[in-house]
Formats: sequence, C-alpha cells, structure tokens
Amino acid sequence: MDTIIPMIVEYHEANARSKTKVIEYLSPKDLQKVIDFSVGEKCSSLKIIIDLIKQVLRYSVRTTHPRFFKMLYTGTDPIG
Repeated sequence: MDTIIPMIVEYHEANARSKTKVIEYLSPKDLQKVIDFSVGEKCSSLKIIIDLIKQVLRYSVRTTHPRFFKMLYTGTDPIG
C-alpha cells in the first residue's frame, strides 16, 4: 500500500494539470500487446501487480480530468 497509494494520488493530481492527456489511447489489440492481463496458476509478485497497476492507470480514461466530458458525468470528487 505504501507504493500504490502515492501512485493513485499522483494520478488524481495529474488530472488537474492542463498538459495531462485525457487518454493515452491504444487500440484494444495494441493494449493486449502492452499489458499482460493473464492470470497464472500461482499468484503474482507484488512488483508485477504494481507494474500492472501503473500500466492500467497510464492507459485509463481520466474521467475526473476537467477536459473529460460524457453525457451523464464529469468532474472531480476526491472524497469519492
């Protein structure tokens, strides 16, 4: 948790920066090449899980970014 919480805080704080992209788009096929979502029979190491979280955050749509607009929701709710 000491590693993951700062990553999430940084991700959220980056949403307020105008230079941050709303999405770093990759097609679904390209995403499958970049991120290995396979689950093995043995559990993954903490390092592998943290790396996966970094990749997921990198390619996720930043729905709390001020430039993100969708029909039913937009904006930031840090408490939520």
